[in-house]
Amino acid sequence: MSKQKTRLELIKIRNNISFNDFTYKNQVINNKVFELISEYKTVGIYVSKEFEVDTIEIINKLMLNKIVCVPKVNGQSLDFHILDNMNKLQTGKFNVLEPIDCNIIDINQIDVMIIPLVGFDALGNRMGYGAGFYDRALMNYHNLKIALAFSEQKLDKIKIENHDILMDIVISDDMIYRR
Repeated sequence: MSKQKTRLELIKIRNNISFNDFTYKNQVINNKVFELISEYKTVGIYVSKEFEVDTIEIINKLMLNKIVCVPKVNGQSLDFHILDNMNKLQTGKFNVLEPIDCNIIDINQIDVMIIPLVGFDALGNRMGYGAGFYDRALMNYHNLKIALAFSEQKLDKIKIENHDILMDIVISDDMIYRR
């Protein structure tokens, strides 16, 4: 199966997780996230869209005692902005909430980055949405990279390309995968 067909099939599977399972799995993943990132001061994190692992609750809790940085599409790049108020988000490119009137931060000042995905394998390989925004953004990023996923998004093996960035950790509802 082609990468694009695999991507579409994984999105379909993810989008069909029942409401009760989605709610339960999100809570399990959220708890694991807080355990793993408690010592980090500056956290980069995606703002989830429908059916992705929900990061809104995570962001709200992190803003209480951490510096939270969220991405904004800038041409073919991602810039990360310091978010201190959920009201500073508005719908941007790809129908994703993006920061407005927030200060940009250099990506290497972010201690840990939490990243979305479509699919993953146990080796830390990540399949994104296909546009390459995170691969480009993380090319020279050397701090901890964590992806969030539902167990239904796990594949036996993802064929990687030279530009693909490996995750250090993938947090799933069923386990934590470490590279």
